Amino acid sequence: MVLDRLAGLGTRQPDDQLVNALIACKAFFTLGHGGRSELGFRTSLNAAALSPHLGLDPAFTQPLVMETLTRAYDLRSRVVHGDEIREKHRRLSGAVFEISDFAFWAAEEIVRRAIAWSMEVKPPVEALTTDWEHYYLGV
Repeated sequence: MVLDRLAGLGTRQPDDQLVNALIACKAFFTLGHGGRSELGFRTSLNAAALSPHLGLDPAFTQPLVMETLTRAYDLRSRVVHGDEIREKHRRLSGAVFEISDFAFWAAEEIVRRAIAWSMEVKPPVEALTTDWEHYYLGV
């Protein structure tokens, strides 16, 4: 599913690019989690946790990866549900970006690099996910 969603992103409208990029993120970064609650949070947290291994630009820190995917997931939800998207919804670290920028970051900078990393390292599924219930709630 991840590769299907990434294929041909350049030929789609920005809204479609964003939706497909975030579906790919969610599919990759929530492997092994059966529940559907808080998938946007899990996606962002797991991507941020893995980000130091992906060869991202040093300015793309773990907090920025989490903020980027959290914002992108919110935009995706607005697109899918037909909600209005205002400038404030496209703001990230004080700057305003286009929807296509969020799709590019999610797809190209994060998911594709994560796939390449996982193919090289071949980690167990558990290494790709964070037990966020334990991490945040101590459960």
